[in-house]
Amino acid sequence: MSHPTRKSRAVPARRLGFLLVLAWSAAIRADPVISEFLAANTKTNADNDGAYSDWIEIFNPDPAPASLAGWSLTDSPTDKKKWSFPAVTVPAGGYLLVWASNEKPPGVRQAAAYEFRAERRGGLSRPRPTRRHDGRHEFTPAFPAQREDLSSGVTQLAASDETAVRGYFRMPPPGARNGGATTLFLPKRVGVSRASGPFTDTLRVSLSGAAAGQRIRYVVAPPATGGAAVPEPGPTAAVYAGPLTISASSLVRAMVYAADNVATGDPTTAHYVRLATTGAARLDPFSSQLPLLVIDTHGSDPLVKADGVRPGWIYTWPRPATGGTTLTAAPAAVSSVGANVRGASSAEFPKKSYTVRLDDTLGRDHPLPLYGLPAFAKWTPIGPWNYDRTFLNNAFIYALSNRLGRWAARTQFVKVFFNANGGNLDAGDYVGIYVLIDSLRLEPKRVDLAKLEPTDVGPKKNHGRIPAQNRSAGPQ
Repeated sequence: MSHPTRKSRAVPARRLGFLLVLAWSAAIRADPVISEFLAANTKTNADNDGAYSDWIEIFNPDPAPASLAGWSLTDSPTDKKKWSFPAVTVPAGGYLLVWASNEKPPGVRQAAAYEFRAERRGGLSRPRPTRRHDGRHEFTPAFPAQREDLSSGVTQLAASDETAVRGYFRMPPPGARNGGATTLFLPKRVGVSRASGPFTDTLRVSLSGAAAGQRIRYVVAPPATGGAAVPEPGPTAAVYAGPLTISASSLVRAMVYAADNVATGDPTTAHYVRLATTGAARLDPFSSQLPLLVIDTHGSDPLVKADGVRPGWIYTWPRPATGGTTLTAAPAAVSSVGANVRGASSAEFPKKSYTVRLDDTLGRDHPLPLYGLPAFAKWTPIGPWNYDRTFLNNAFIYALSNRLGRWAARTQFVKVFFNANGGNLDAGDYVGIYVLIDSLRLEPKRVDLAKLEPTDVGPKKNHGRIPAQNRSAGPQ
């Protein structure tokens, strides 16, 4: 599947809800309603300032335009007029988008968009829509647990539509009529009995997570030229009825389907790579004095610069306190990744360097603390080749810079296996010793650089300082 946007975690439900309040007694034939809201906006629908503010969508189901003069939004059960609408009219069957941006309302910012002023004090942090009169649209004293970048609302809301149901929308459609049941998200995830990783014998993998009336649909994909880009199981995919038998390298994708066979939950993906256990290339007796890293692209063939980013998986094994590092032990870290060849002229070296971005099955960043280093989502296995035959030049200077309190990459020497042909992981997949580094990221907890403004004519306060807790003692 093509990955959707990154970061979508659950957000706890709150106690209070926003109220859409009618502050005057006159009635209209069909009152405006809150048809949709996004209470955890991280990168969906930027506002006029380019910020990802939360938003509330007001729908007018009446066949005549509706004035919102006298109406108000609030998050307080005692202050019904915390924010009053300006004199704005919502067209018949039309929508108004309100940004909960914590800014003063400057009036019309764009067509059918206003700013909602919300002070950052007390328990206020995110929109909690509710409506006083119609029970279909009440979200108080609590609204459903929210997930980042998934909106909540009702399906296909229209003036004459009495069959609308509440749900979550995978692709929030602000300012337009919501979709039907096919656009709903089911807050369910499949559980897998066997974690991703290498294996030597036949596996029995059980799937769980479907409630009464729901079913799990799944696909088991062998390695192929398409690699790990395996589509989600569709509405005609196999229905899970008992443990799956895995005897070769395989990728398993599964989803919970609602009783209507339309609404679905998040996809769950597990990847299993079989270790060679016979012949000269067997790896079950392999042992190393260095930590191990396996990159597996599930049969997509070796990476070249022109390929761009390909999906795959990584597995890591730190060196144990005693003995050597083995591939038959459970990996310490597992993640799906997007991998690509790193460098320009070095991209043509026989021993290539790579960049791997750790992600989850929805394409969101998945930071992990590889080999005891701080958690990051982007890592780079460097193959020095002829530029650093001793493997020590860069690693030494990086360590020295870190000890002096200046930013430098953290390093870890690892032995790397890259399984690109999709078969068993064997000795032929060994590509050598690499220097694993964390990639440069400008952020206060890593590289604390101050932003340069047009008026800056002298040194800034922060110029490469790194927080003490993030300094490294050097190569591990």
